[in-house]
Amino acid sequence: MDPASLGRPNDDATLRLYTEEECSLLGGTWNSNGECLRPEGGSFSYDFRPQPIPVALDTLLAYVEAEDLYISYTEWYGDTTIYGRRNLQYPDGSHVKGSGKSRQELVEQGVVASAFQHGATNGWPTPLPAEGPVVPVPFPQSPEPQPQPSQPTLKTVTLKLKDFSVTYTNVLSVETADQA
Repeated sequence: MDPASLGRPNDDATLRLYTEEECSLLGGTWNSNGECLRPEGGSFSYDFRPQPIPVALDTLLAYVEAEDLYISYTEWYGDTTIYGRRNLQYPDGSHVKGSGKSRQELVEQGVVASAFQHGATNGWPTPLPAEGPVVPVPFPQSPEPQPQPSQPTLKTVTLKLKDFSVTYTNVLSVETADQA
C-alpha cells in the first residue's frame, strides 16, 4: 500500500493525516490526532507530508501587487477568486516578492509552489509572461462618467394681453412678431 495515496494533508500542509483504518493498512500505530507512526520508528505522516511543487515554464503564475507576492494557480476567472492558489517560494522557504520577475527567471531560480493551497487574493493578479518582466494590470475601476449631451435651455415666458396675462413654462424658444 502506498502511504502517499492514503490520508490527507493537515491544515498547514506540514503532515499527512490518516484514519485509524488507513494507518492499520500501513502497519503503523495510529494516534488520535491523525498521525501514523512507523513500526520501526519515524512517522508515515511526516515522511509523506505534502511537498512543494516545482515550477515549470508552463505553470500558470501571477504576481499580486497588493500582497507583493507571486502565486501559481489552476483556474482564474478574472476576479480575485483563484482556484488551486499556492504561494511561490525560494528553495529556502522564503516567499518570492518584488515585481518585475518573469516565469523564465523564476524557473531558473528553482522556485517552487508551496505545498499548502490558499484561497482568494487580496488584490488583482497579473499573469506572468513566459519571458520578460510582468507589467501589473491595475485593478478595474468604475468607468469614468461620460459627458451628457447639452440640454436645451428652457425658458419661462409671460404673455401680457390687455385684460389678462398668461405664463408658459418649459418653453424652448420664443418667436415674436418682430422676428417673424
